Amino acid sequence: MSKTPIETLMDGVDWQESSGPEPDSDLPVATHHGIWHFMGNEIRVYRLNTGQAIIHADDMGKIFGLAD
Repeated sequence: MSKTPIETLMDGVDWQESSGPEPDSDLPVATHHGIWHFMGNEIRVYRLNTGQAIIHADDMGKIFGLAD
């Protein structure tokens, strides 16, 4: 299976294991976190127990100039 473009961009992230309570439902939970250096910004990213990588919503605004 090939990687998505966002997964390819995040190959350089130093993923750290996240600790927290066991999930109470079938909802995805973050198992890892890291900092993605992109366009001069430090963007918080998370890896879910589903394998998906996601970007913190506030930091996504930085990429598009929507946040301070």
